[in-house]
Amino acid sequence: MLNNTKFKHSQFQWIGEVPEHWKIIRHKYLFRKDKQIVGGNERDYPVLSLSIKGVIEKDREDAFGKIPAKYENYYQIAKENSILLCLFDMDVTPRLSGYVNKTGIVSPAYTNLIPLNIKTVNMRFYNYWYLRMDEENLFVQLSNNVRSSINANEFMRIFTVHPPMHEQQAIAAFLDHKTSEIDTLITDKEKLIELLKEQRQAIITEAVTKGLNPDVKMKDSGVEWIGEVPEHWRVSKVKYIAKSLDSKRIPLSSEERGNMQGDIPYWGANCIIDYVNDWLIDGEVVLLGEDGAPFFDKNKNVSFYSNEKIWPNNHVHILRATKIHSKLLMYILNTVDYSNYIMGSTRDKLTQSDMKRIAVHLATPLEQQTIANFLDHKTSEIDALITKESTQIEKLKSYRQSLIYEVVTGKIDVRNWSDKPLERSDTVANA
Repeated sequence: MLNNTKFKHSQFQWIGEVPEHWKIIRHKYLFRKDKQIVGGNERDYPVLSLSIKGVIEKDREDAFGKIPAKYENYYQIAKENSILLCLFDMDVTPRLSGYVNKTGIVSPAYTNLIPLNIKTVNMRFYNYWYLRMDEENLFVQLSNNVRSSINANEFMRIFTVHPPMHEQQAIAAFLDHKTSEIDTLITDKEKLIELLKEQRQAIITEAVTKGLNPDVKMKDSGVEWIGEVPEHWRVSKVKYIAKSLDSKRIPLSSEERGNMQGDIPYWGANCIIDYVNDWLIDGEVVLLGEDGAPFFDKNKNVSFYSNEKIWPNNHVHILRATKIHSKLLMYILNTVDYSNYIMGSTRDKLTQSDMKRIAVHLATPLEQQTIANFLDHKTSEIDALITKESTQIEKLKSYRQSLIYEVVTGKIDVRNWSDKPLERSDTVANA
């Protein structure tokens, strides 16, 4: 789509250059803030929330949500074809803008915008405009307080673009179509990654519990989550085949920590450095997860192998294999049903004593080496495929973001756009 449009500078950094015929006006001439408290009929509405994927319906019974028991004194009605803005703590909020597809109730903390005149304001266009501002961190730059917040009155005084209505409609329609295609490609790749992860886990579980010989005679291991194992294998416990180094860590001085930052890999809870309880470990070790129960409940990838100097925090169990192949121990610990070792509502950790009683199924030393080599090869192949798909997803997201920017600022003229499907190759090539 060739663009022969003349451009002008808006004089505002958050707007930049736009087509010469577009107006630059304050928000208060386009929108009004709508805040209607739901009252006693809150059960007539779904509960909505602003997420990284836009405005979504939230489960009322979600135990992990921040939904009050009663809504009528708190929640506001967000009507279809309005825009939700999160204009507080913007520096730590994943998504600041979302389009409301259906009427529901939302937290009173949101700013809910509705058009002053539906004949001159297309809300889907402005949602894409705000998505562009969000991605470029422009909302945060417009805030002038320590909480990175903008109150409603301040927002209404801020200038924005106002293209002719037919261009707003064309831009919204174009981006609805193109972003939907890109999102479908992303979803397909995300599903493929999940399938690859499931395949990876299945291969590991099969190899460490059944071995590599399909004709070997099997026996009941006596451990429910392990099931049958080759007849000549024996079942042991972690405390008999590995040494815990949890109490052997080398404390670091503040000077040592400062010297190490950036030079030695750090491993721990979200890589948040705990300057009181960080340690230095040197040599071949298996690192077993963060010790919080939710981590083990939701994550199979809890165990990692290292043969270099590493800097783990105090939430990590550290094992040195003594009577088992180190890599194989890592693979086995990634198949354990940890619900058998983290029990009771008041226990939120995999303790060292619980870790030591984890059941481990042992092949012969030669088989251990063979299985470890096999899994190194197979997981490496699958990890390469996952990395490839993940890279493509990031390219698609980047392309989606740049497409929104180019179109909502008029750099790409879509006034004469025809409904041509977005080719997969075009998407990747332009990413």
